[in-house]
Amino acid sequence: GVTKTWNGNTSTWTQDAEWTPYGVPCPDDDVIINTGICDLDISPDIKSLTINGGTLNNTGSFTIACPTTVSTNAVLNIQSATTLTLSDMLILDGLVEGYGTIDISTATIVGGYGKWAPGNSIGELTTKGMYNNEVIEMEISGNGYAGGGTIELDKLNVTEEMNVDDDFVLKWLGGTVPPGTRTLMECQGAGCRMNEFS
Repeated sequence: GVTKTWNGNTSTWTQDAEWTPYGVPCPDDDVIINTGICDLDISPDIKSLTINGGTLNNTGSFTIACPTTVSTNAVLNIQSATTLTLSDMLILDGLVEGYGTIDISTATIVGGYGKWAPGNSIGELTTKGMYNNEVIEMEISGNGYAGGGTIELDKLNVTEEMNVDDDFVLKWLGGTVPPGTRTLMECQGAGCRMNEFS
């Protein structure tokens, strides 16, 4: 096997010319992504994956079944209606975003404290499995709000457990900030608990 490095363009994983040395990574290859956007269009059969920067963009229902490291400056983007399953050793220090499902329920979490932030518009990101992370960042929008109207917000659907060791950040995306207090609701099973903030 060899070390295959993504050339830093925006393209699909299965394009031979996007890799150095030339060719799509093989089962004995170590894969490195340092920059650019790599659209994952298969379940790759590789030895290891290290994402130091740039974005791995999940475009379907795929599995990465090798040791995987997502560094601080790297992004895993889980597109809407897709599922990315990570089923081996996982170090996740980077950003998980998007509106699909990331399944880490069979991964071996050996370290890392990443950031969960669904994205720059309103939607729902689902995570399956247990994880400790530094920051959860959610977006809220007041589109149409003028003494009434609607408030839209991101949703993070956690099917097992997520522990936040640092900040829970709410970002206001635009529109008029509605008056009064807000309610943060955590729901588990049939019950919910709420906290108010201004």
